[in-house]
Amino acid sequence: MTWFENNLDITQLLVGVFDYNGVLRGKRMPVSKLESLAKDGFKMPVSILQTDIWGRDIENSPLVFDTGDSDGQVRLSTRTPLRLSWMAEPTALLIGSFVNEDGTAHSACPKGALARHQSALGAQNMHIKAGVEMEFYLLSEQDGTGAPSSSPAMGNKLIAGDTLSAHHLDDFDALLSQINQLCLAQDIAIDTVTSELGVGQFEITFQPKDDLICLAEDILIFKYMVKGLAKSHAIRASFMAKPVSGEAGCGLHVHASLLDDTGANLFHDDDAAGALRLSQAVAGIMQVMQDSTLILAPNTNSYRRLVPSSHAPTKICWGMDNRTASIRIPASSPSARRLEYRSAGADCNPYLLLGIMAGAMARGFDEALVPPQPITGNAYEQDIEDLPCEMGASLALFRASDLMKTLLGDALHSYFIGTKQQEWQCFAEQVSRFEFDSLSNNL
Repeated sequence: MTWFENNLDITQLLVGVFDYNGVLRGKRMPVSKLESLAKDGFKMPVSILQTDIWGRDIENSPLVFDTGDSDGQVRLSTRTPLRLSWMAEPTALLIGSFVNEDGTAHSACPKGALARHQSALGAQNMHIKAGVEMEFYLLSEQDGTGAPSSSPAMGNKLIAGDTLSAHHLDDFDALLSQINQLCLAQDIAIDTVTSELGVGQFEITFQPKDDLICLAEDILIFKYMVKGLAKSHAIRASFMAKPVSGEAGCGLHVHASLLDDTGANLFHDDDAAGALRLSQAVAGIMQVMQDSTLILAPNTNSYRRLVPSSHAPTKICWGMDNRTASIRIPASSPSARRLEYRSAGADCNPYLLLGIMAGAMARGFDEALVPPQPITGNAYEQDIEDLPCEMGASLALFRASDLMKTLLGDALHSYFIGTKQQEWQCFAEQVSRFEFDSLSNNL
C-alpha cells in the first residue's frame, strides 16, 4: 500500500495476467478496489491464458466449454505497481498469475513450470542468475507498413541502420529517457541501451537477477511499457522476431551462470568441477533445443529470423566466444564464467523460455550429460543438426516430445500446442499482397 500512499492521484487500476504469447489480458477497476484485490486477488476465465494472438478462444480447448469457461483465481504479484504514464487517467498496473485454491500455480499457468524448475534447483543448493539482451524496433505508426520510423528529433526518415551510434540514441532521447525512468521505478535494472544493425532497431540489456520469475516479469512488463510509451510518441514499438523485410531480426539472448547459496559461481571453470557443471548445462540445453523450438520461435514470423548468415543461430551447437553457435561461452575470467543461450526471438514467452532452460540445465546435472565438442569457425557452413526452419515442423516435434511434456507438464504442453496450432493454420491460409502481386499476372 505504501506505493499508493505516495501516488494519491491514481484513480484507476489495470489488473491482468500475461498469456502464452506474452500479451497482457485484464480489466480496469477503480482504485477503491485496491484493498480487496490485495487481500483476495481477482477472477478471470482461465481460458484467456490460451487465447490466440487475436484474442480468440482456442477451438475445442478443454479450458473453454468443457469447464463452462469457468473463472480462475488470480493472485497479484508482490512487485511494485507500474504507473502507466502514457494514459489520460492516472492508472497503475498490477499483474498476477492463476493459482489453485491451495495457492499453487494452476496447471495452465506458464509461470508454474518456471517456478517448479527454479525450486528444484534451489533444493540442491543451486540457482540460476541470468540477464538478457533483447532487441526491438521503433517503427512508423503513420504508414502501417512496418517501415522504420522517422527520427523524432530530426524529423527525417531513417534510411539505414546505425550500429552503436550515439547520434541515433540522441534522436530518440525523449522516448528512451521515459523508458529508463519507468524501468528505475520498476526495479528493472538496465545495463546498456544501444542502436543496432537494423534501421530503427535497438538493444536493451538487463542486468542479471537470481530470481528467474522476476526476470521473466521484467521482460514482459518492459515490452508492455515500451509499446505504450512509443504509442504516445506516434511510434510503433515491435518485438516481432522479424518485423521488417531485409533488416536484422530481434533476438532474446539469455546469459546464465549457476550460483550456490553463498553466491559462488558453480560454473567457475578454473577447476574440474566447475568445468563439468558448465558442460552438463550446455548438454542439457542442447538435448531439448530442437523439441523446444516452438517456444524459442513461437510464430510463423519467427522463422524469418532463423535463417543462415543472419546473426541468428540456426545450428544446434556450442562454442567458445562464437556468435554463430546457439550456445556461446563468452570470454571472461573463470570466476565470471557463464553461458549465453542465443536461439530465442524477442517474441517468445520468457516464462516458458526460462522454464525450459532451467529444466534442461537441471537434467544435464542429474543425468551427467556430455555435450559434443565445441565448434570453431562459422557454424552456418558446418554439417551440424539444424533447428526446424518452419513452424509446422516445430509443432510436430513439440507435439511428439515426451521431454517437453515432462518439463512443462502435460496440461501446459497440450494447451500451448492448441494455441500455436490455431495460429499456424490461420496464417497458413492467408495470401499476402506480395504473393498475389508476384504470381497473379502470369499464373
